[in-house]
Amino acid sequence: MALIVNRAISAIQPHARQLLLVHVSRAKAPNLPCTIQVAHLTTTHGMPAKRKYAPWPYEKRPYNSLYQFIDHTRKRFDDNTKIILIEGNIAVGKSWFGEQVAKEFDMQFVPDWKDKKVFLSGNNFDLRTLNAQLPPRSGFCDIPAFYGHTATPALMKTFGRTQLLMYYHHFHYYVRALEHLLNTGQGIVMERGVFSHMVFHNVLHKMGHLSGNALKYLNFVYDNTVCEMWRPHLVIYLDAPIDFVRTMINKRNIGWEAKSPIITDEFLRTMDRFYKEKYLPYMSKYSEVITYDMTDLPEWEIIVEELESLDLDTQPFDNEDKFKDWQSEFEDDYNLMRMNLAKKWQIDNLFNMSKPWDAPELMTHPEDLDVVYQVVREHPEVKYKCGYNPQTTNVLLKW
Repeated sequence: MALIVNRAISAIQPHARQLLLVHVSRAKAPNLPCTIQVAHLTTTHGMPAKRKYAPWPYEKRPYNSLYQFIDHTRKRFDDNTKIILIEGNIAVGKSWFGEQVAKEFDMQFVPDWKDKKVFLSGNNFDLRTLNAQLPPRSGFCDIPAFYGHTATPALMKTFGRTQLLMYYHHFHYYVRALEHLLNTGQGIVMERGVFSHMVFHNVLHKMGHLSGNALKYLNFVYDNTVCEMWRPHLVIYLDAPIDFVRTMINKRNIGWEAKSPIITDEFLRTMDRFYKEKYLPYMSKYSEVITYDMTDLPEWEIIVEELESLDLDTQPFDNEDKFKDWQSEFEDDYNLMRMNLAKKWQIDNLFNMSKPWDAPELMTHPEDLDVVYQVVREHPEVKYKCGYNPQTTNVLLKW
């Protein structure tokens, strides 16, 4: 709670003479006739925006309950303090489009989450190097091994566990992006946000690569965690026909992707359908959603003008949920969210849920627990905190 200052305000009413004690951060302006002002996105033409207040050094000095007394959040906000997600099918040009938008409005561009980070531990030790010592059903199956179909059938069946790990890390990725916005006032353009994990879960299930119970558990984790995050202001969906997507996949020529027996045209059509039938309708309840056809993209100047014309603040009369995460009148709510994002242990606690007993492929096989413990948990790069491995670092004088 922010600094509590009570101010005695006289109630100027003809038949009432009393004093009202009003919290200073929750005192409202008089309800007088006025024109509602809307802050639209404002292009900086590729130049850095001039900000009145310096960014808070949240990486070195996490925001806490003490700092809230001296540093409020919304004082750094400007027209471009927004979160924009760039979504679309595989290889449609999300990175290029996102970088252009971020440059145009002086926002921070956050590229797509790389799954290899899921398997890094300690001092960038790759857990996948331990697969040879583990039973295949308890190994680590990454995206290239799965989509390239180079893993054993037993290891392929563990990809649901990888999806669960990817969602956990992608969730923290979005937390850091939101934390950056609240501590600096700089907007975020993010390629494929954490919210679109629902698409991949459903597509993998539809294509027979994920069991019904595994999908049920993944959706359970999704529903009970993503609701704690503030949703974006804008979702830009880059639409494209399947033949265009296939051409772009072949053009960037990533081996496991271009020659994948899993990423078929039916796979791409299913993903496009779930985006349009599930994801976009869901996000449109909370955010503004616009679509661009990548085969008939307007001139960039026209796109910028369209983005500048969007009202990303005003809730429509028929949808009170749109932008509701950003509608609070109280500074306390923004400060509280900023503090919660800094408490990574508290973010981790969101994932303390019951085990997926009905979906054993999401867990380590019981017969392999001892092997996994000896090979993985007891490995020095996993057992010790980064920089404290006694086999590679002198930790005698470390505290």
